[in-house]
Amino acid sequence: MYTYSVSAIETPEEDPLPSPSATARGPVVSAGNLGPLRAFTLTEFDGRQWTPTAPTSTGDVTPGILLASDPSIAGQAPSADRGTLAQVDVKVGALDETRLPIGIFPRAVDVPGNWQYDGLRDEVFGSRGTSQGMQYSMVVEMPNLTSAELENASTPPPADSAGSGVLDVPQTSHTEDIAALAAEVTEGATTPYKQAMALQTYFRSAANFTYDTRVAPAQSDDAVWDFLQDTHGYCVQFATSMTIMARTLGIPARVGIGFLPGSSDGDDSFVVTGKQAHAWPELYFGPELGWVRFEPTPAVQSGAPPVWSDPFRAAPAGPGPDQIPTSAATEPGSAATQEPGTSTNTPGTVSSTSWVPVAVTVIVVMLLAGIAGFVALAHRRRRRVDLTPEAAWARLRRGLGSRGVRWSDATTPRAAVSLIQEQLLARTGSTLEGVSDRSLASLSRVVEQDRYAPVAPDVEPATLEGWVRDITDAVGTLISDRPRRDASPTAPRAGS
Repeated sequence: MYTYSVSAIETPEEDPLPSPSATARGPVVSAGNLGPLRAFTLTEFDGRQWTPTAPTSTGDVTPGILLASDPSIAGQAPSADRGTLAQVDVKVGALDETRLPIGIFPRAVDVPGNWQYDGLRDEVFGSRGTSQGMQYSMVVEMPNLTSAELENASTPPPADSAGSGVLDVPQTSHTEDIAALAAEVTEGATTPYKQAMALQTYFRSAANFTYDTRVAPAQSDDAVWDFLQDTHGYCVQFATSMTIMARTLGIPARVGIGFLPGSSDGDDSFVVTGKQAHAWPELYFGPELGWVRFEPTPAVQSGAPPVWSDPFRAAPAGPGPDQIPTSAATEPGSAATQEPGTSTNTPGTVSSTSWVPVAVTVIVVMLLAGIAGFVALAHRRRRRVDLTPEAAWARLRRGLGSRGVRWSDATTPRAAVSLIQEQLLARTGSTLEGVSDRSLASLSRVVEQDRYAPVAPDVEPATLEGWVRDITDAVGTLISDRPRRDASPTAPRAGS
């Protein structure tokens, strides 16, 4: 989706610093310390799904001028007095999105085109979006954020957060249950930081939860409670649950959406693909420290947490893995009796939990824009051997698009299933049924697993090709049959 490089900016000798040490100035510059590049934030959750909020401009993006949610430094030039300065150079690949991936710390952005900044949500957005080959750069202020600073910080709502929902807890049949569990998990934690650490440790423990892209169908009107009961999920479930539980404790919280640092290409650059798409909670620690990222998703997917919330690197502040209340570790579900990494879900399970894909895949599916060339092979047999879930999904998208059935880059595979059926029902009065309906569900599921699961699904190219053929043939038949059915007053309609 994009490649980038990270390097330290040398401070000119004529620019004196309060201390020459890296500790005083900020962290060592690396992709890991830079952390994920974030595209947008989410605050509005109704109990089942997140609703992305339309950005509101608070100013133009001007090179050399800091973009930050902290009004005391926003609009200034980057300064080594506040931390280590990092140069980040990004080259866009298969990424077609109107929100620009930017560092989570204060940063100055130099990007071609007309881009705006939303200070409330800390987002950079544009009307035309990113495109293949586009390049932009950032100067990021990487602060020396420590657990000690967070330990002593308060968590008042941001001054400009009126109506932003950062403390809202959706009212469902399990709101009180979630609040009670949050209180139990954080019992004895005397500061907001210790509470946040207790929540993070609770979710990252393999004795409590299992990272799994196969999510059980909805069982109640509260998606967070369903996850706490099932104990299986991926980053969206972990991030959402910690965010809502933090809010029940009075800590302002939101979800960040973006990409993990990616993998090194061996030449001082890092490559980020759809597999690195990620969601995480951000908690607000006052105007001095601002929004701070935590990492509840297990290490199998997310790696180590940030240094300020890593109990093995930060100063001890919250309960460690052996200090989690026993009842809290076992009550939400049966994961405490399972071996780490196992799953009780069957391979054929298809989730009906509506909020699961809304957040993360708003970004992930942008990868589809650059997939077309993957399957442009002359020979059918060669094309079949090289077919991947992403390539099959792209082929299906082109095939249905030629028949007028379309969805945007901001549509998840799971949401696309519903959208395809809705468009067919509106145009033809019928939907996919039988084999074609099962093929569509199967293909969307393996594409989702291919993007999020630690291990890619093992599906034969011939199977993928068969699913695509089943779907496109059925859609073509429905659409070509429309005039005849429209002319027949007795033709049955869906739902009759």
